[in-house]
Amino acid sequence: MAYGALRALPFSGVGTTRFAPLENSRELGGQTQRILVEVWRELSRHLARIKENTQTMLGLAASAGMSAHPLSREASGGILWRIPVLHDTEESAGQFADAAAKFGVSRLYGATLPEFAGLTPAQSRERWPNAWAFSRRLTTLPTHGRLGDGQLARLARLARDFRR
Repeated sequence: MAYGALRALPFSGVGTTRFAPLENSRELGGQTQRILVEVWRELSRHLARIKENTQTMLGLAASAGMSAHPLSREASGGILWRIPVLHDTEESAGQFADAAAKFGVSRLYGATLPEFAGLTPAQSRERWPNAWAFSRRLTTLPTHGRLGDGQLARLARLARDFRR
């Protein structure tokens, strides 16, 4: 989004590549510098919120006894757009995703990549049984941060109920 806004500024040069000797380089104008600094600050604030929301969702998954991959805490400096959670069965994943959809829980794909490329589920299951089973047991928790404390508490209770 920030890239598109910067690119739309007339004469900003964002999105273009120009090769020139260093002696032909010039400083950005004062207004352009101020805009870039403000965009950078807003991006930093947004990433900090996503990082905080990532930690909140990882804590929710852990308190519910859900299986989030250990590397989820370290991935991308703790900033994830969604928290992957692996369920014991395909049925459990589907039921949880349906019950928690209003909180932003998603099946994400619910299919293997070869299925998106045109293979049938049966062909995918036969050729890549582990990937097929994994894709059916996976749900993802949101890190968008639009959930209030009450909604987070309800989602945590719902997640614990599905782990029993």
